[in-house]
Amino acid sequence: MKLVVLVRHGKAEHTDEPKPDYRRDLTTRGEVDATRIAEEIKPMLPQPLHFISSPANRAKQTATFFASVLGYPEEAIREEEDLYDGLTTTEFLEMLAKVPETSDCVLVFGHNPTQTILADRMLEYFGRILPTAGAVAIRFEVQSWADIEPRSGEQAFYKYPKMFR
Repeated sequence: MKLVVLVRHGKAEHTDEPKPDYRRDLTTRGEVDATRIAEEIKPMLPQPLHFISSPANRAKQTATFFASVLGYPEEAIREEEDLYDGLTTTEFLEMLAKVPETSDCVLVFGHNPTQTILADRMLEYFGRILPTAGAVAIRFEVQSWADIEPRSGEQAFYKYPKMFR
């Protein structure tokens, strides 16, 4: 069994400064929400874990907060540029196929609309929008990451910050 957890970055700053979107940071609420969701899902995650993140500041920062709570080494977070730009289902499956087979759980930190679209494509039906700091876990009854196919996953959990306010 393999578990893919799609995580949308936490709430990010809006700025009037000429700051590139890529460099926007998490707000305090984004930091708190990321920590809260990580704490909520911690007991549901099989070990060992593997992290992949968009290189954009807000996604990397979200991954770092999750890593702190989940005991994952920050320096081991793998960055994938395509998670910022958006990727196709085929590209996502190719990315998953590169996850070490020793890991049964991968957390993928990215942006909308890509994260929501991927949830829709990996599950038979998702039908929601993944909110900031939200996480949807998709379970696949396969032995290898390379064996994952679209629409073959089963939702293991769906958590988002407003559930806990």
